[in-house]
Amino acid sequence: MPLQQTLFTEIEVQPQATIVRLKGEARLLVDNLERDLARAMLSRPSLVVLDMSQLSFCSSLGMGAMVSFRRGLIHHGGRVVLCALQPLVLESFQRARLHDLFEIRGSMDEIPAVAGAS
Repeated sequence: MPLQQTLFTEIEVQPQATIVRLKGEARLLVDNLERDLARAMLSRPSLVVLDMSQLSFCSSLGMGAMVSFRRGLIHHGGRVVLCALQPLVLESFQRARLHDLFEIRGSMDEIPAVAGAS
């Protein structure tokens, strides 16, 4: 049985930030995530917010895609903020010690550049 895509993304470019909304589960198929994150980086934004409020699971492959994205964005002078992680996803990031690598916020309201804009 072929694997089905369980992760969907939406990209919204705002004047002060690019918001990438992740929906579903980042399991084994993360090709779309990698492609969409690369697309979000094309304009070399100074800030990318990954809105993870609708992401219910994130595998190590999904985490790896986000780490690679962060590395590329930082190389071009940008920064990544993870926002609104569900408890299971936050726990996974903590167990992988990625909470030390990423800036994590509880909600979009905690990010002045995008507060009230979503």
